[in-house]
Amino acid sequence: MDKKNLLNGKPYHYVALDALKKLKPGKLLELGIGNGRMLEQAQLLGYEVQGVDIDENFLSISKKKGFNVKKLDLNNSLPFKDGSFDYVMSFEVLEHIPNFKKTIQEINRVLKKGGKAILSTPNCGLWRYRFALLFTGNMPPEYDGAEGHVNHYSFNQWKKMLEKYFEVKSENTEVISRKLRLSTNFFSKYSFFVCEKP
Repeated sequence: MDKKNLLNGKPYHYVALDALKKLKPGKLLELGIGNGRMLEQAQLLGYEVQGVDIDENFLSISKKKGFNVKKLDLNNSLPFKDGSFDYVMSFEVLEHIPNFKKTIQEINRVLKKGGKAILSTPNCGLWRYRFALLFTGNMPPEYDGAEGHVNHYSFNQWKKMLEKYFEVKSENTEVISRKLRLSTNFFSKYSFFVCEKP
C-alpha cells in the first residue's frame, strides 16, 4: 500500500506522522480515530495507543484491529485521570464539537507536564474561502459541504485559543504547499499545531 492510500491522502496525517517520528514514543491518545490508520502508524513507531470516537463503525474497525478504543462524545469530559498521556492527537475534529473549548481544556488536563498535543483543523482564513464569501456570500462546496462543522475559525484564531492552554511549539505550512510560505493564515488550507503543556 502506498503512502497516499495508507493515510487516506490527508496532508495533515503526513505532517503528524513526521512529527511523531521525531518524538520519543510514549502513551498516546487519539480523539476521533476515524478508520484507525493513525493509531496503526503510531503503534508501529512504538507508541502505546488508545483512542475515542462517537462513531460505532469506526470503533468496530479499530476494535477488530485490537486497539483499546472507547465510545465518547467529546462534548463531555475525557474518561482518563489527570496526566495520563504523553501525547494527544486529533485531526479535523475540534471544528465539529460545540463545546470545543472544554475539549481543549480536557486535552490539557490528561496530558503530562511537557506532554504534546498534535492538532489540525480547517483554516477558514484561506484565501479561496475569503473570496468565495466576498463575491458569493457562501463558503465554497469543498468547505461548506463538510458536514457537521460548527466552529469556523482562521489559523490565527485557533493559535490564539490554543496559546491560552499550551505553548505552541510548531505550526506547519507543509500541509498547504512546499512553495507558498508568505502567510499561513491566508494560504494554508489547514491549521496544524504541535503544542506543549507547560
